[in-house]
Amino acid sequence: MDIIPVIVGGLLAVGGGLSSQLVIHWLSVRREKSKLKRERIEQFVESVFDHSEWVLERYQTMVFRADRYDHPDPLNRAKMLRSLYFPSLSKELSAVQQETTKLTKITNDLHLAHLADRKSFIQDFEGESFVNSYETLRRKEEELASKARKILDKN
Repeated sequence: MDIIPVIVGGLLAVGGGLSSQLVIHWLSVRREKSKLKRERIEQFVESVFDHSEWVLERYQTMVFRADRYDHPDPLNRAKMLRSLYFPSLSKELSAVQQETTKLTKITNDLHLAHLADRKSFIQDFEGESFVNSYETLRRKEEELASKARKILDKN
């Protein structure tokens, strides 16, 4: 009779220790998954915002200096991250890409005009179309960041 309380106590101790380790492990895995998702979405949004700086630097280099600009576009990294982890952000990233296409055309046209006739380019320069489209690009990026923030808030 004296051995039954010892056995029950031992089983309770082992069961309590095991269950506490399982709960700690479960919470740790959950925290790590959440941290990894946050880091990935931060990289994604950072790439998109780096892209707008890339667009501006490309414009300034090609239009005002009439130089080539061959730096890689950070949007490629954002596309990769979206494909792997955030397919729900496809619509917003597509909107950013569409606005980038407009800005690329404006930049290329101005660059060619500058190369063709520098003097008349300087006299007739009009940059309002780029500025308007660039502001639209920034709004599209903010919309994308807002949706990314909502994805993080779900976790």
